[in-house]
Amino acid sequence: MNKERLFNLLSSGIIAGFILGLAIALHDILVASYLQYGMLRLVNFILRDRLNIYILSAAGTVAILYIFWILLAEKIKLSKKLTAGLITILGIALFTDRIFRTFTPFTLLSGTKRLAVILGNSITGVSESGFSYMFNTLQRYGAFCIVLFICFTIFIIVGWRVIKMGRKRILSRVTLKYIRRGAFILVAFVALLNLVIAVDAGVNAPKGPNVIILLSDSLRRDHMGLYGYGRDTTPNIDRFAKDCVVFKNAISQCSWTSPAVASLFTSLYSSVHGVISHRERKADCLNHKLVTIAEALKEKGFQTAAFIASPQICKGLLWDQGFDKFKRIATMDVFLNAKPRASELNRLSLEWIAKNKGKPFFVYIHYMDTHYPYIPPQPYDSAFKSDVTRKMNTKEASAMHGVSGKDGQSSDLSYYIDKYDGEILYMDHMIGQFLGELKRYGLADNTVIVVTSDHGEGFFEHGFCGHGHTLYNEEIDIPLIIKVPESIGLKGAVYRKVGLIDILPSIMHVIGSKFSYYDINGINILDSSVDTVPKNRAIFSELDHKITLRAIKKFNYKAIYAPSEEKVELYDFENDPRETDNIVESYSEKSDELQEEIDAWQKQRGLQKKALGLKNVWVTIEDEKRIEQLRALGYLQ
Repeated sequence: MNKERLFNLLSSGIIAGFILGLAIALHDILVASYLQYGMLRLVNFILRDRLNIYILSAAGTVAILYIFWILLAEKIKLSKKLTAGLITILGIALFTDRIFRTFTPFTLLSGTKRLAVILGNSITGVSESGFSYMFNTLQRYGAFCIVLFICFTIFIIVGWRVIKMGRKRILSRVTLKYIRRGAFILVAFVALLNLVIAVDAGVNAPKGPNVIILLSDSLRRDHMGLYGYGRDTTPNIDRFAKDCVVFKNAISQCSWTSPAVASLFTSLYSSVHGVISHRERKADCLNHKLVTIAEALKEKGFQTAAFIASPQICKGLLWDQGFDKFKRIATMDVFLNAKPRASELNRLSLEWIAKNKGKPFFVYIHYMDTHYPYIPPQPYDSAFKSDVTRKMNTKEASAMHGVSGKDGQSSDLSYYIDKYDGEILYMDHMIGQFLGELKRYGLADNTVIVVTSDHGEGFFEHGFCGHGHTLYNEEIDIPLIIKVPESIGLKGAVYRKVGLIDILPSIMHVIGSKFSYYDINGINILDSSVDTVPKNRAIFSELDHKITLRAIKKFNYKAIYAPSEEKVELYDFENDPRETDNIVESYSEKSDELQEEIDAWQKQRGLQKKALGLKNVWVTIEDEKRIEQLRALGYLQ
């Protein structure tokens, strides 16, 4: 083995890897608008990570290709033309694998299999648009892929010439000397970048508390003990809440997961952030231009991690923005009555916390136990049994059975409510265990802990079960319980209106910072007093999934507006929390006033979205199994 030739090749690989890594880093930085927002720490992180990965990958690729060259040309004695062809194919395969790993959740093998399925579906007509995924990908990354191809071509040409240098002297020794020097300078630069970032992380480490958000999917507020429920479903959360700020009138900005969590992450209404719907084979993504709570905290020096059980909150839809660690466990299957459990999320998240508790961290945990199907594990499946039955009619039974999997056989609505409450009790037990471990780690007193939900759950109060159908209270009223460090000393009940959009600015306030990248829709609700929320505040919810609805809560009134029907409903939610008495005819002036406020608010959101330069981003779902799962869960139109 010619060591000098190998060294020359490695130098060329390092240069090619640097160029490639720099190109991808610049692409990611520009797409995320980090320079525009002045998020220099995130710029450095991306630059470091991409350069590290691609320099090592390119150098490793060169070493592998050179070893195969020796084996094929010198050991096996293949012709040099055949050897060059095989080496070129191997190099392209390794390069393509790296590109797959960068831009998709696939490797070369799994990605090739996926493309074969797409092509097969296109030919057989199974897929509506089998080529749409490839077309959209090429359209989105077309120019960038051309740059990558040019870089790879340069890499192949330079490498090939260096290989032939020994005999034909195509490259002079002077040129090789500069290549080696250039590689050394680039390696030194990357090493210095890594050192500077490590020193900055130590010197400028955030002094604020840790942040943990515990979100239980589909947990409606009025089924919890501390919110007045007759059953003891949340004994652990009730005890925990005694030392917390408990918001008695928190609402979600949407009645299903993706828009609601996007509002939590960005402090924007869904008409601004653009995550509004899952259409057949298409799903809205979280726009790269948005600054998420994870990105904002990472810019401040926090370690960030997410542990997800929801099939919607995934890397493929760009929910991993800003997270150092993003782990989504097994997807749900309504038909098999299987779903990922809180015990597994607790195990994974606590393991990560134990390893990273030396520096401030942000952890987001998304539980799915309280989401249908209602199949609590023993002994929680028999924890509650109603004394009365509520027989469902044929339409109701069909709807309930559609979301209850194999267990959907009973015609008694009380049976499903019992099971739902059992799921809440199990969820409460697991949250109690998680909080106990935090205390054992010595982290409970210096951590902001948020317990909340993305939306509620209906049981035919207004003709629907599940969620994502309406903007009535059963689907948008959520718990919001926030524990702040003892040094801040905030606790007590807040009765004024707040929402998921308020979590981000409130957390930034508690860590001693402010979200200053652009105007957001939420406000800080954790000031020096728990009673700082304006009494006349109007807060809104939206739904653009199966129907278009807008809702506003202001003072003690709530209006629900259906634009397509030009229909308005008005409720006095303080005296009629179940929204059974539509008073729109008796209070027509109030109804008109709130409808005008909704219209004005909608125009403002449109202007806000335009000012931020946001467009809705979506991807095509080609995985038939995933489509069936999302359809079964009610998330595809």
